[in-house]
This record gives sequence, C-alpha cells and structure tokens, in this order.
Amino acid sequence: MTESIAHYTLLERLGVGALGALYRARDSKTGRTVALRLLGDAVTTRPEAMAHLEEALKRAALVSHPNVAAIYDVGCDGGHHYYAQEFVPGRPLLQVTAGLPLHPRRALACVIEIADAVADAEASALQHGRLTSSSIIVTPKGHAKLLDVGFADWALPGPHATVADTVALGRLLEGLIQGTDGSPIAAMPREIAPILTACANGGFHSAAVLAATLRDVAEQLEAKAVSVDARTLQAVAAPSRAGWWIVGALAVLAMASLIWLAVRT
Repeated sequence: MTESIAHYTLLERLGVGALGALYRARDSKTGRTVALRLLGDAVTTRPEAMAHLEEALKRAALVSHPNVAAIYDVGCDGGHHYYAQEFVPGRPLLQVTAGLPLHPRRALACVIEIADAVADAEASALQHGRLTSSSIIVTPKGHAKLLDVGFADWALPGPHATVADTVALGRLLEGLIQGTDGSPIAAMPREIAPILTACANGGFHSAAVLAATLRDVAEQLEAKAVSVDARTLQAVAAPSRAGWWIVGALAVLAMASLIWLAVRT
C-alpha cells in the first residue's frame, strides 16, 4: 500500500466502494483526520466520467453544514486521483436502528437534522437523490451526518433511480417510526401521518419547508409529553396530599384526647 498521497498519510483502509478504496488518513497540512477516497480504474479510465465526477465533487465542496460530511479536497498525485472528505466517526443509521422502531420524537429529531442538511444543499442547487438510512452516519454524540451530498449517483452502487429528497425524507421518517424488521408496526402519531402523505405525494417542494413543518410537529409532541408528565405527577402527588390530611386529622384527634383526659383528671 502506498504510504501517502499528496499531503495525506494513509493510516487505515476502511473499505472499498463504487468509486474505489476508502482510507482513514492524516492531512499533514492541517493535522486533521480525513476520509480519503482513492478513485478506482472504473472511473479514472473514463475521461468523461472522471470530468463529471470531479465537477460534482467541487460543487459538493460548496456545502458547509454541521449535518453534512464536508468535502475538503479533490486532486491527483502520482497518477492517483482522490478526494478527501470529513472523517465521521460513528455507525450508519441502518445499523444503529437494526430495523427496529424508534420513539417518534427521536425519529423526528434525526430527520429534522437531515432535512436541514438537505435544505442547505438545495441552497447550492444540489440534491442527494439516493437518501436512505444507509447514507446517514450517527455520531457518538447521537447526531446525524449525511454522506455523498451532490454525488450520490457516483458514490453509491446499484442502478437505483433518483428519488426527490423530500419524498425520501418522508420514507425515512416512516421507516424509523414503524421499523423495517418485520416487527409489529408502531402506532403512527396522528400529527405525523398527514406529513408522510404529503411527502409521498410530492407535496413539499423544498426540504426547508419540510424541516420547518417537522419542527412544529416535534414541538407539539414535546408539549403533549410534558402535559402527560404533569398529569402523572399530579396523580402521584394526590394520594400523598390525602395522606398528610389524614395524619393531620389524627394528630388533632390525639391532642383533643389528651386535653379531655387532662380535664377529667
């Protein structure tokens, strides 16, 4: 294995994808750890395809959002074509959930982060096109990072058709809440169901509008949860208050008895 490419020192081979081998590497200029993709012959031997990919990568590098894995550099060194992107520790969302249902509020929080990321890409006239739970990394702190924004058609294997990102976000949210492993389907909150229908029918023309709508629903569910918690506390506290009244009444009776005995004697 070549020890370095340009100013990147290769540290560990992470795997091989549709575009070539992926390495964890150290950028000697900045000192940061990156994910370095060495493009394979399937791309580099096709000049037109290579030109299109490099253009897609350069456009993707314009996106700067905390929930998007950033593209840092695109180049060639010693005949090795590469691109460097943000190294995102964590696991794919598909592995984290294992197909099991998530609590609706947790699912909403995840999809809102991804919707924000897609909205930022839209501002640069970019889309993902193949957004699924396998293209999202969950970091050790529980945040979602979207991979391959702007060049998913190149990076992900298989002849899958491009899907509008707002449609894909609806499918993602539904899958997270109901699960995909064949378990009994979880109840879909009534606040979310119409949003999923609108997503499926192309009712959202931008991820920014969808993200704002999801935030409103998240606030409604949070308020409902707080209300339920408050009622639960009241129910728990009510017997306690009754108990104190009983104790107080017994104390009064006991005092009255002592006074009566004192008078008699």
